Amino acid sequence: MAVEALSMILGDGRKGRDYQDPSPYEAVLAKAEPGDLVFPVIPDERIMIANSPKKRVSVMLPGAQLSLIAGITKDIQGLDRSKFISKAVDFYVAEKYPEAVAAQQEELEEAES
Repeated sequence: MAVEALSMILGDGRKGRDYQDPSPYEAVLAKAEPGDLVFPVIPDERIMIANSPKKRVSVMLPGAQLSLIAGITKDIQGLDRSKFISKAVDFYVAEKYPEAVAAQQEELEEAES
């Protein structure tokens, strides 16, 4: 759970502001009081990317599509029109352009190592 929390904070920042790089383990250990438990927590690059600050875009949709999306998302907690459209794009890209998704996954794995 600490990995996920740290990754989300580092990915999103605070209101879009970036954090400094995490302190090295040795520096944290040097500041620890006797009896403190200190262990490294390495952020997950995939979670950081998934929680990176969002960008606003202007998209034109037919009114009927927008109404359909609003109706679907109305009663689903945690899902709004923006998240619905984002998930739809993810689904479409995975179906139509699997090689692009695979290339992005390879980049993430390389960044982790």
